[in-house]
Amino acid sequence: MARYIDADKSVDIGYLSDWYQNSIDDTKPPIWTDEHLEELTNDFIIIPKDAPTADVVEVPEIGIGNLSDGYHTFNELYHHRAILFSVICNSMPDKAWKSKLHDTGDMFDNMFIVGIETPNGQATYHYDIEPYWDMFKVKELEKAPKWDGHTPADAINRIATLSADVVEVPKWIDVNERLPKESGEVLIYSEYYITKCMFSKKHRLFNALDDNSKKDAKKYCINITHWMPLPEPPSGAEMDGNK
Repeated sequence: MARYIDADKSVDIGYLSDWYQNSIDDTKPPIWTDEHLEELTNDFIIIPKDAPTADVVEVPEIGIGNLSDGYHTFNELYHHRAILFSVICNSMPDKAWKSKLHDTGDMFDNMFIVGIETPNGQATYHYDIEPYWDMFKVKELEKAPKWDGHTPADAINRIATLSADVVEVPKWIDVNERLPKESGEVLIYSEYYITKCMFSKKHRLFNALDDNSKKDAKKYCINITHWMPLPEPPSGAEMDGNK
């Protein structure tokens, strides 16, 4: 049977204060401090007396994780967040990390912390080691970076600033649409072949690259329908002609 919070039987903080004082010592004026108040409020669920009935929710006996808004339980939303954050981290592994220890050397039981660096600072979440640890394909740190004080609201706002590196892929351009703006090497698509030719801005022609290829170029550099800029070479790679 589920437990409910009865708003009609709720009391305010003043009542709790009096009750707490009298329960400690009813013969002497009690010493009431902010520390006492904090301890008191940690022992109770404090709900405003005028809280709308709709805000008082059913708490299943099997745990708060199974509490649902009618569409998803907390456990489902937790799982969805873990999946989505793993996709973000795995797509940017150079910016992400995970650790079984906070920077202070402690950690919640059977949990780990995973984070990603954003333009506005770190964003982190805690997850259960099982089943989520192996889901994050990012570097493992002995200890997490020092927490910068970000809040949950900061974390999601920072994540929103992330963007994957955009790589512009060259596309075929119809020669009737436009020709290259400058002279240089380009890829051409003809009825015979896809090959590399030299475009001459002065003559508005695609020509052979050198004397040795003129024979083949006569065949391949005619009836051209499309061209595209050459892609960038692989990082760190060198060709014989570039040495």
